[in-house]
Amino acid sequence: FGSRTGTAPLVPLQVLWACPLSAGRRRQSSRQRSRRAMAEQKTAERKAISEAELAKHNTEKDCWICVHGLVLELKDDFLSEHPGGPDVITCLAGKDATDD
Repeated sequence: FGSRTGTAPLVPLQVLWACPLSAGRRRQSSRQRSRRAMAEQKTAERKAISEAELAKHNTEKDCWICVHGLVLELKDDFLSEHPGGPDVITCLAGKDATDD
């Protein structure tokens, strides 16, 4: 990822595994269904993470969140670059943040 003119460089997110927590929770648009279908195609090579496992990663140094069925590991460099500060993200660490 390169830097954009006049802005800080983009920080890549690491997608860890598919998360079954948010499946079927609400009605989805065709765009969301398309994204979910693409994610499910890749799910075969990822392992499922339980809600209990996700909950263990709830600190600034070990921050995982689940968004739209994907578990993301948010590294320290991402947290420090977040415009709202790391607390905005770490309050959701170890949880499904799809609706937040």
